[in-house]
Amino acid sequence: MEALYAIKGRPREKAIALLVADPDDVDRLATAVPESARILAERYWPGGLTLVLRSAADPTTTVALRMPDHAIPLRLIGEVGSPLATTSANRSAAASPRTADDVLAQLPSGYPLLIDGGPCPGGVDSTVVDLTRSPARILRPGAISRKAIEAVTGPVDRP
Repeated sequence: MEALYAIKGRPREKAIALLVADPDDVDRLATAVPESARILAERYWPGGLTLVLRSAADPTTTVALRMPDHAIPLRLIGEVGSPLATTSANRSAAASPRTADDVLAQLPSGYPLLIDGGPCPGGVDSTVVDLTRSPARILRPGAISRKAIEAVTGPVDRP
């Protein structure tokens, strides 16, 4: 985790999401999961949606969970046997890369391996929704529209 923060130049107050390979992982990693989280995961996973929920390890903190829509990270998660702490491969606050060359342009070194799985589909960051509060709050707009989120959660607070 320390290396990830250092390579990206990411502020420590910005948490690192966990990538999961199965929606059922939510129940292992989060507690007090609202029904709206389950519906959103069913509709938009795998895909561009990150859910912020109460951590099962420590309910006074949160955990951000996302199921990627790409075979390589899904297979890595399966091979490792646990969720992966990860983030986009860019400098903090810079544009998200779509290709391995984009990654190398921003992050030329500091990590042992770069897997080139071809261009990332979509090219839009995930929508991050905090479901630990009511009303829910969109922390980062992205691939899933506010309208689509509100169709499940009802009105949401703006970031």
